[in-house]
Amino acid sequence: MPQLSAPRSNGPRILSVKIDKLGKRLGIANPTWDNPRMNESAYTKKLRKRLIEEGAVVWKWHGSGMGINGVPDLYVASTLWSGWIEVKVARNKASASQSARIEELNQRCVDAFVLRGPDHQIERPDGTINGHLDWSSNLLAQLFDESQTHGLR
Repeated sequence: MPQLSAPRSNGPRILSVKIDKLGKRLGIANPTWDNPRMNESAYTKKLRKRLIEEGAVVWKWHGSGMGINGVPDLYVASTLWSGWIEVKVARNKASASQSARIEELNQRCVDAFVLRGPDHQIERPDGTINGHLDWSSNLLAQLFDESQTHGLR
């Protein structure tokens, strides 16, 4: 059977840098947890993978022209915790529509919040810090505890 993709190289990985239209450096395309310039896509991918490894079902919401504006990035469902997570990195803030959707969910007793990477801070849409996730232990258990103690809504 013909090979449909090029074989993966075992050589050194080369980091690439993303540049916007004005020549501004956007970040490193292959970031690590300790890289302060980790981009939102990479953080979301690592978070999603970790939650799935812990037994959760995680759905990535892809906004589109036909979708509902402001719906948080991830829906997480497990026996320990279920809710919505809007992922942000660096100084990015939740948009007005994202803040409105999170508030709408919270008013209906649904856990929804902003998780800021790479420091793993749990925030309200206005930037108020509600907590912090310790990446060295079970994230779902921590989300459950945060929900019961401080409320993620």
